[in-house]
Amino acid sequence: MPATEFTSTTLSLADGQPCRVWCAGDGPGLLFVHGLPGLATDFLPLARLLAEEFFCVLLDRPGYGGSVPLKSGRIVGVAQNATDVLDVATQLDLQRLSLVGWSYGGPIVAQAASNAPRQVDRLVFLGAAGPAMRWPLNLADRLLYHSGLGSALVKMLGRMGQGYLRRQLEVAVGAPVGDQLFAAFLSGLAQPDTVNTWMKEGAQWAPGETEVSAVQQPSLVIHGDRDRRVDHSVGRDLAARLVDASFVSIAGAGHWPFVTHTDEVLARMRDFLVTKEGC
Repeated sequence: MPATEFTSTTLSLADGQPCRVWCAGDGPGLLFVHGLPGLATDFLPLARLLAEEFFCVLLDRPGYGGSVPLKSGRIVGVAQNATDVLDVATQLDLQRLSLVGWSYGGPIVAQAASNAPRQVDRLVFLGAAGPAMRWPLNLADRLLYHSGLGSALVKMLGRMGQGYLRRQLEVAVGAPVGDQLFAAFLSGLAQPDTVNTWMKEGAQWAPGETEVSAVQQPSLVIHGDRDRRVDHSVGRDLAARLVDASFVSIAGAGHWPFVTHTDEVLARMRDFLVTKEGC
């Protein structure tokens, strides 16, 4: 069967901020939220398969990918991103939908679900950041997000060569980075405002700012047991704090389980979503 093709369009959010979304499929709504940084297209290996049963929406969060430039004076952070997610869902007439959040996208979908319990039906967390996460994670994070040198450091890494940058990315995510994924990463960083948005979000974020216990929807927490970016224990803690959650550990997976272990993540998500939907 040929891979499902996604088409993109740019929406205008409530404050006039452009937001590019990629859509494909038919059925219940399933909206994907990327991390810090990231792109909508990070999810394509998984979303192309899920689009056989769901209307899948992948969005470039404002400041990333096709959702640039960032509107002057626009606030960044979890709360604003959660508002943006619900704005997109409303514009696409998604009355009942499931949200998928990866890494920093996890707190965003949790906040969105808390804000709109009647619109958001259920949640999937993929390698998601949670309240138990230590932040900044290490000295590199302190330098990137809290020294004022973050943008300069990213540019310096770029000048040291793509091979070096790729190795650092692989260490961070705990998994090999394929050519296509790495090319998308470089392309994303080249967009106007992206590095600045990335640095601002990282500097402002606090793991405990989203009260996940307020989330009432059924949730599935999927986490790689070799995740070096968001420790496996953070995922277990997140599942324990949620009112109605199941925890799934993916053996051998790092921070991109939906890329490196697509089939296993697909099976777990389908079991959770299709059973709940009664498809």
